[in-house]
Amino acid sequence: MLVRVFTVWLAALAVLGTAVSARAQNAAESGDEVVVYGKPLEDIVREFVGELSGAPQADSQLARWDRGICPGIYGLKDRQTAERLIDRMAVRAFELELNVGEPGCSPDIVILFTDNVSVLTAGLRSRLERVLNERNVSTFGRRELAAFVNSDAPVRWWTFASTKSRLGLDIGPDLGVYDLSPSRVRPLTRQDMSKTLIVVNANLTRNLRVGTLGDYLAMVSLAQIDPEAETAGYSTILNLFAGGSTEMTAWDRSYLEGLYGATRAARSIRQQEAEIRRTIMNDLDETAADGP
Repeated sequence: MLVRVFTVWLAALAVLGTAVSARAQNAAESGDEVVVYGKPLEDIVREFVGELSGAPQADSQLARWDRGICPGIYGLKDRQTAERLIDRMAVRAFELELNVGEPGCSPDIVILFTDNVSVLTAGLRSRLERVLNERNVSTFGRRELAAFVNSDAPVRWWTFASTKSRLGLDIGPDLGVYDLSPSRVRPLTRQDMSKTLIVVNANLTRNLRVGTLGDYLAMVSLAQIDPEAETAGYSTILNLFAGGSTEMTAWDRSYLEGLYGATRAARSIRQQEAEIRRTIMNDLDETAADGP
């Protein structure tokens, strides 16, 4: 089972350093970057949402965390920096009405800092391969795993989700997927995020402000963000390493707000993406109405 595999991982990763798990404090925010577009705004929002959404192809829904998260950081020698990173992530989680685990909680967001990424990811590959075909585990396949291992990105991530009942209960293998009624077809299941693994190249991120890196880690761990998303030209912190925004933008926060406000047991990813788009458009309309 996935939980057993991650327990083994955490024991093995103890050699990387003491894990710092969640605690929260307030963090200041500054203004968003301004991007000028040449397309109708609604089209831009549709493309933005489609690029970011990174559910595995076989899934019919976008996953999100249910009630809370517990980030844990390994391999970062400066404990104070690790705590500040988690504080920043906690602020973003609180904005989505997620709880954040107390110190000592069992991490479900595992963040690994290393100076030798290739050795670490090569070691992780076999462990990840073991859970690719686990029952009731939603994750990407071997092509995406190869991309994860061979990537030269400063930050890379791998997410797991699990299938739950519409009410969030564990389900057995014989539960049907749809409730057939005379009026409509209603899904009986939803996708909940269960684990996120993030590998950070310490050499390429050591000069970033804590708030900046914390926001980036929050963005890629609070949602299923497509690692191959083409985000150039959009207002998003995902452009950080290409010289873009240094904090979560209004578009990023609206995307997350829309995801966490969208229908859990949706008929399709398209339904959820439409709800996310409406949230972003409503937020942009409100900002415009407020004036400069």
